[in-house]
Amino acid sequence: LIQSLVRSRQSYMELLRRRQAREDGIERMKHFSATLIQSAARARKCSKEVSRLRHERYRARQRGAVLLQAAVRMHIVKSEYFKIKSAATTANNAAVKVQAFVRRALIRHELAAFTLAASAI
Repeated sequence: LIQSLVRSRQSYMELLRRRQAREDGIERMKHFSATLIQSAARARKCSKEVSRLRHERYRARQRGAVLLQAAVRMHIVKSEYFKIKSAATTANNAAVKVQAFVRRALIRHELAAFTLAASAI
């Protein structure tokens, strides 16, 4: 009878250990699955952040390209302005020279006509 009680107690303890082991396994699986779910959530969050940063970098490159294009256009317009200004200055200087020549010629002609009229008197 004592042996029977000892054996039943041992089998009861064995059942308890197996049950505890099974529950521990279930708990470990729950923890593991929770860890996997959290890892997947973190991976999605990181992926979104990487995508956002990539998009931001792309927009920054576009802004830089636009700024570079604007700087090049500004340089081209500036050089065209200086060419036109130089041509206008040259034309203006030429006009001033022509006016001076005409003025001198007119003065000489008037002087010659006055001298001719004076000599006739």
